[in-house]
Amino acid sequence: MLYPPAAITDLLVIAQPQFSAAREDFDRAQDLRAEIDSQQLSPDVRQILLNQVDPLLPLMEDGFAIALSLPRLLGATEEGPKTYLILAQNEDELRPTGGFITAVGNLVLQDGKIVSLDFKDSGKLDNLETPYPMAPWQLQVYMNSRILTLRDSNWFTHFPTTVAWAEYLNAYATAHSVDGVIAFDQHFIVMLLREIGALEIEGISWPVTSGTVISYLRLSKVFPPEGIRLPDEGKKESVNKVMLQIFDYLETGDDVNPDALSKIFLQALQERHLLLQFDDQIMAEVIARYRWDGALRPGEGDFLMVVDSNIGFNKVNARVDRSFVYDVNLTDLENITSYLSVFHKNKVKEELACAMGIEGRDLDRVYPIEGCYWNYLRVYVPEGSELADVVFPPPVPGARMVLNRSLPEPHVDVLGEEIEGVAGFGALTVVPTGETAATGFEFTLPEDILTVDPDSGNLVYRLKIQKQPGTIADPVTVRLHLPTRATVESASPDAVVQGDNLLFKINLRTDTEIEVIFTAP
Repeated sequence: MLYPPAAITDLLVIAQPQFSAAREDFDRAQDLRAEIDSQQLSPDVRQILLNQVDPLLPLMEDGFAIALSLPRLLGATEEGPKTYLILAQNEDELRPTGGFITAVGNLVLQDGKIVSLDFKDSGKLDNLETPYPMAPWQLQVYMNSRILTLRDSNWFTHFPTTVAWAEYLNAYATAHSVDGVIAFDQHFIVMLLREIGALEIEGISWPVTSGTVISYLRLSKVFPPEGIRLPDEGKKESVNKVMLQIFDYLETGDDVNPDALSKIFLQALQERHLLLQFDDQIMAEVIARYRWDGALRPGEGDFLMVVDSNIGFNKVNARVDRSFVYDVNLTDLENITSYLSVFHKNKVKEELACAMGIEGRDLDRVYPIEGCYWNYLRVYVPEGSELADVVFPPPVPGARMVLNRSLPEPHVDVLGEEIEGVAGFGALTVVPTGETAATGFEFTLPEDILTVDPDSGNLVYRLKIQKQPGTIADPVTVRLHLPTRATVESASPDAVVQGDNLLFKINLRTDTEIEVIFTAP
């Protein structure tokens, strides 16, 4: 039998003196390594040091940090129990950090054991006797949401901003603070059940598996088809039942495969189906280093992130495909431009009127998965980029908006979100059923988008594409137009060469980085 988490926690607590001593020895070893001039070593020893030893040092440092911090995070120190806010997000109604916050959980850990875990309907946590902050203007204008509530706290792309608002607004409904925030989407549950297997949910006549769990969560808000028995429960009850069984499985240790589960958690973090934030400073630094905290972080060079926000009071993202094409024009190195085309395909076949709003709909019992797609589209590019032109889908009539107001001609909003290193732009788009909408942005990029390799003197173009949480693997095409007669020295990942152009085809399952080194005549 494998050790359950509580037993592992006990072992970690016992081993803390040994970990601390080993950490001190490791720090001394790193100081000694810094004094070694690798050029003075024999070629064989130098290769061992540079290629085998050095790459392991950061991993060892993070391993010590995690081992020394885990007891505190698991409520196994003199600080006492730890409480975590859990945001259950529904990517069928896509929002910047993964999806609409459908349920909010409260997890209390002590000595590695779950003291309590309970999810509440996010719509029932408002304390309207307390004055709330004003909602972001987009929610006011497009959704008639005048105040910012907990269920909308993830309107912000930068997850640390969402965390700050979620903790603040959670305090409106609860009397306690939290020690961190964990957010996940439905696909994370799917990934876990692939390893755990079927769940037997009380009142459900069929097993809840990785292939049926999303259907079960959706059915919690619709009248089930004839022949399927479903108890009268809301979304938070169904999430509660699923997560309680998953945590029970993880806590008991029975039949748990730690290697398989570790890989699932790592994959979920890398693919942005799971986001973490801990108040513990040491763990916060580790999480940030591996980009598991959902922060919007541009790399050196070019940067791109495309973010959807469903503002249509529906769950139609389950029926919408998204893709984008990014063209970068390097033919004139003194005037570098790019063009982004974002495509949304609404696969709902039935022709439905685009009537936005909730009037006449019982949202506690209806799961509106069929309909038009109202989206506030955001695009993030390097700081200093200038918007040169934009191409919109057809204008949105006022009759299609919740307030029934005529809107000004299509325009792009310059976002003042104050995210370091990026410039943000936003635009409203509506995609009727059965149609595909294309939105285009042309940018003039900053002069320092290219760098020079110090050793060879070659030009270097780097592009980081950051994935939106809650999406699976958007198809992305990157076309790089090089100067005439340029010579490509290297390109990663593999590119298709088309004359002076490079073509990259990407399924955006994780953040992706492109690097091209070339010479220009």
